[in-house]
Amino acid sequence: MVHANSSDDDDEEEEEDRPFHVDYAPSSRATCRRCDEIIEKHALRVSHVPLFRGKPGFRVYRHVACATFADDIVDVTQIGGSRTLEPADRQVLALRIDAARQEQDQENQALEPDELVPVAFQGDMRKLPKGLTAALLPFQVEGASWMYHQETQKPEIRGGILADEMGMVRLVCRLPCHGKLYCAVPAVRRSGPPNVFCLT
Repeated sequence: MVHANSSDDDDEEEEEDRPFHVDYAPSSRATCRRCDEIIEKHALRVSHVPLFRGKPGFRVYRHVACATFADDIVDVTQIGGSRTLEPADRQVLALRIDAARQEQDQENQALEPDELVPVAFQGDMRKLPKGLTAALLPFQVEGASWMYHQETQKPEIRGGILADEMGMVRLVCRLPCHGKLYCAVPAVRRSGPPNVFCLT
């Protein structure tokens, strides 16, 4: 009899060590990490603890319909707390594991290798304004030329997002474009600067 209790304790400890857990929400305080909606009390939910800077962060919750799993999760028995579920809810969880794997496979198939290859700007490279004393690197000249092109050659779109790695001096790259636009384009001169700088 003692041996049986010891086995049960071992099973509970093993379930606690599993990366994903399922349970019934004890309250309506948790918000689904995927759809950002409240997880109602007594609703079935899946949780895990993601890593933050290499260390465990806070536990996050999702509706079962919103849950995603690691690649190695293929069965309900790999989810902590699954033994305490009602049979119908175990079936719902099993179906979601299969559906999540199919969704992930579809997302991976949708990526084409060519979409990930950087493409150089194909337009005219702009000369730097006379008032700018800084010497720009080639990629900064390309960035400034692209921004100028977005503002002047595509009136139906106008603007864009310049996102790159930290330390690429986006502000210096932006200044020549901003200066030329403000001086040379009447619509911009009337409406004021076309961009907002948010420095962190």
